Amino acid sequence: NVPYETGTYPSVSEVGLALGGTDLQAEESVNYSLGFVARNGPFEFTADAYRIDISDRIILSETLTGSATAAVGTNARTIFDLLAPYGASAARFFINGVDTETTGLDVVARYRAQTSAGHRLDFTLAGNVNDFKVTKTPVTESGVLPVPTTLFGRQAVYRFQEGTPPWKVVFQTDWEAEKLGGTLRVSGYGDVLAAGATEATDLQLGDALVVDAEARYRFTDKVTLAIGADNILDQYPRQSLRENNTTGAFPFSNFSPYGFNGRYVYGRISLKW
Repeated sequence: NVPYETGTYPSVSEVGLALGGTDLQAEESVNYSLGFVARNGPFEFTADAYRIDISDRIILSETLTGSATAAVGTNARTIFDLLAPYGASAARFFINGVDTETTGLDVVARYRAQTSAGHRLDFTLAGNVNDFKVTKTPVTESGVLPVPTTLFGRQAVYRFQEGTPPWKVVFQTDWEAEKLGGTLRVSGYGDVLAAGATEATDLQLGDALVVDAEARYRFTDKVTLAIGADNILDQYPRQSLRENNTTGAFPFSNFSPYGFNGRYVYGRISLKW
């Protein structure tokens, strides 16, 4: 519970170079995609598969601090000594060196039903599966910090790889009948990992189902009243481990894909002119 200053330094500054920084290079990516579209009357179906390979992603290094020795010219100094003139006790910098592979599939099916009375009913089912992998991480080179020093550690890798849902499915229906209307949406999320500093403090947030609903009434062409609720079932992610929430200020992980505020009920008046 003691605050300290962390500096973010240019990679080619005295601090950046001493800690393993180099000139930044442009990221490079190779993308492959294949899509399919089908339509038959009121029914539409699309599928898109993709693969994205990114080389030399620019990321922030680990926060480096302590009595580890950094080489500055011919002199060896601790990180504390190196940062003392800047009033900081920890440092980080932007660096190339993370390679990633992303493979995924997006599928959307939609059916639009319309009656002779002018009523409209839309059904949409959308899904995504996504596999994200970190295939390379940077380490310091000889002559800088003790070799090897990881500049993009375990926690950062898992935030990339498992910090978003591996799958998501959404079903939504929209209904309109003269002055009445409504929306019902059901969203399913795959398990997300909130990575801790060690495996023992990792937290799986769990699969989740979130339901939203809204009812609308149009008084005139210009005035519409709506009432609804997001997260009707009052779904929450699993609570943070005590080891990751020693102050009690963060009972839930911010990696939750649907937040951690629970049910939200609202009313809305829309005016057009």
